[in-house]
Amino acid sequence: MDLGRILSWVVVGGIAYTSYNYLSTGDITAIPPSPKIVLSLANKDKPNLEGQRKHLATGTPCIRIAGGKIKQGIYSCEIQQFAGPSSYDTPPEETYSILITKRNGSWQITR
Repeated sequence: MDLGRILSWVVVGGIAYTSYNYLSTGDITAIPPSPKIVLSLANKDKPNLEGQRKHLATGTPCIRIAGGKIKQGIYSCEIQQFAGPSSYDTPPEETYSILITKRNGSWQITR
């Protein structure tokens, strides 16, 4: 047996085990949330909009503003509020940003 080979396999196994433990929580935020996820979170945050005949849309794409590069990144996402169901040709009534991160495998709004 070659000691160098055994040692290299031990190093590779250690790296693989450490990587698995680091990434196994499912809180990987290397890519931003999709617009569909952002809208669903924004609608949950403002549930009373349907009765007022208003709807939400995403603005500019989400931007990482804090957190890690691979895990627990915090994204700022722009939300636009429109007056009617088909009013995309008019300017939004309100534009605001929400902060989104991933916890326990699902995207959540942070405060």
